[in-house]
Amino acid sequence: MKTAKEDYLRVIYELEEGKGIKNMDIANKLNISKASVSEMLRKLHKEKLVITKPYSRIFLTNKGKKHGEKCYDRHRIIKKFMQKFMK
Repeated sequence: MKTAKEDYLRVIYELEEGKGIKNMDIANKLNISKASVSEMLRKLHKEKLVITKPYSRIFLTNKGKKHGEKCYDRHRIIKKFMQKFMK
């Protein structure tokens, strides 16, 4: 999976908490435009990783949750490593 997709899935996984999130939540967290988020969400929807509807919240599919969790865990491990060994 490409890094940009991993970033989106990680952020959605972090923020969703079963109640869904909005495009703006992703845009703010990744510091990118809403247009960029919309474009990537279309791609993730085609790959059946997210459930999206116009003017509605975004949810991960089961497949998306698995990928999101892997990306989240990997990111967390790397962050801990960097904090511990790269002071």
